[in-house]
Amino acid sequence: MSSRMNKAMTAGLIAVGVGGAIFVGAAAFAAGDHGGRHHRGFGGIDFEQVDANGDGTITEAEMLAAAGSRFQNADGNGDGVVSLEEFAAAQETLQEERRQSRLERLFGRMDANDDGQLTQDELEASVAERFDRMDRNDDGELTPERPRRN
Repeated sequence: MSSRMNKAMTAGLIAVGVGGAIFVGAAAFAAGDHGGRHHRGFGGIDFEQVDANGDGTITEAEMLAAAGSRFQNADGNGDGVVSLEEFAAAQETLQEERRQSRLERLFGRMDANDDGQLTQDELEASVAERFDRMDRNDDGELTPERPRRN
């Protein structure tokens, strides 16, 4: 098989993989309950970001545009194909963005007065709230046998 054909097949597989990840994320989002939280599940892209016209729904055209944008971002050298190295770098960046987003959400839930700082009282209140959710029978004790409440 020629090097050119091999590169074309690799680019095609990567494009399918990137697009597939976005579409699989869409299905996961559609099946879930998101109760006012930031909506993720589109390969790390916010629902609001993919919903280009802001109408609360995502069309195939919007999904394809998001996939195209992701592909362009992954194509570090701009040659129109994504190498394994570029793909890995894009995934690392995505994972770091997700980690940062999770940290910010966690911090925001604990920072009761929204001042950007955690006090001992805020931390203790957050732990107590979590404990209460996990204490299924409200006896003030947790054991491994008791599954937690949602």
